[in-house]
Amino acid sequence: MNDELKKLPEGWEWKKLKDLLENIESGKRPKGGVQNIKEGIPSIGAEHLNYGGGFSLNNLKFVPKEFADKMNKGIIRQNDIVIVKDGATTGKTSYISSDFPYNYAVVNEHVFIIRVKSDVVSKWIFYILWSKNGKDQILKDFRGAAQGGISPNFINIVNIPIPQQIIQKLLVKKIEKLFSELDSGIEVLKKVQEQLKTYRQAVLHVAFTGKLTQKWRYENSESEIMNDESSLYSCYSELVSESQIPKGWKSMFLGNFLKVSSGKGLTSSKMKVNGKYPVYGGNGISGHHNKYMYNESKLIIGRVGAKCGVVHITKPKSWITDNALVCEFNLNSYNMKFLYYLFSNLNLNKLSVSTAQPVISGAKLYKVVTHIPNLLEQQIIVEEIESRLSVCDKIEETVKTALTQAEFLKQSILKQAFEGKLI
Repeated sequence: MNDELKKLPEGWEWKKLKDLLENIESGKRPKGGVQNIKEGIPSIGAEHLNYGGGFSLNNLKFVPKEFADKMNKGIIRQNDIVIVKDGATTGKTSYISSDFPYNYAVVNEHVFIIRVKSDVVSKWIFYILWSKNGKDQILKDFRGAAQGGISPNFINIVNIPIPQQIIQKLLVKKIEKLFSELDSGIEVLKKVQEQLKTYRQAVLHVAFTGKLTQKWRYENSESEIMNDESSLYSCYSELVSESQIPKGWKSMFLGNFLKVSSGKGLTSSKMKVNGKYPVYGGNGISGHHNKYMYNESKLIIGRVGAKCGVVHITKPKSWITDNALVCEFNLNSYNMKFLYYLFSNLNLNKLSVSTAQPVISGAKLYKVVTHIPNLLEQQIIVEEIESRLSVCDKIEETVKTALTQAEFLKQSILKQAFEGKLI
């Protein structure tokens, strides 16, 4: 007996998905596609289903109303279940609930609609198909290579545990109550992630306006140390303002101390060689190679593509591709990590040319104005930044772990439901 066909609670039975359906169907699009159609009837494709069982409808496509009116298949109804039938996301499943925003919508040829019989609770079937076990069963019908997919035959493969209808309704209600509580917790965790991102940006901002080392500068100045905290704060405030560089810092163009050059070209196949030395591109480490270009660590900036302006410090003995700019400095003294954080704070992606393939040039970098303290203060700034960001890292790791556990817990809830242990 297959694992999914293990013994069920009394009164339950296994049924093939095909025996629970009124229909399975797919949709279509007009000849020539829908790229130039700006209005009409929404056409739902694989890209519009999200992994939470709902929809992401930001980049909606349309078919003309007269085309949709002639479709005899693929028209969405409330309580339908939609499943991606081919491509990289085959098996992804969503549910047409009462809050689906369109009364009239269709699916394209990459999506199946399955419609359950009236004596079965459609949301129960959805949860089974959306679960890991359900998706695994669906994918047993997967065939093909690069653009493979499933056929309508998958409904003959998938086994569904069916209790009485009243039990189905009670279980769905229990699942949704528990999921709602979990989702509330997940929302809080995601807000924490956003707050951490904002906090990181704020730390860098105050670091490079000089505010993070105000007290240090004051205590290391020749001025008489003041005991009164309020007077001391007033003195700090006089040292730095948004329109004034901190005392002892120098204002200069990046071009005054920076020279950039492009890394060397490597094809993607060469980057994937299982070599000894890391290969860096605009996104950071992108592969390994059997040779290295640079013996020492380098500061690099993403030069082209989506990661324009992203800053990295390479490991010693590494190869740098031409997707990154290699930075050389002629400052008499500098701290590599200080410059890494400084450049990360400069939002260098704003320098990219606004095209389909954004690019940053050295000429644009050279014109950026920044402020540089002496080497000792650079080191203090790095220590202050990293003491704060290390706390962020620990919190972020805890949040990621909690989010992963929440997803596992959802699958655990579904497993208990399908075994009749939830009520």
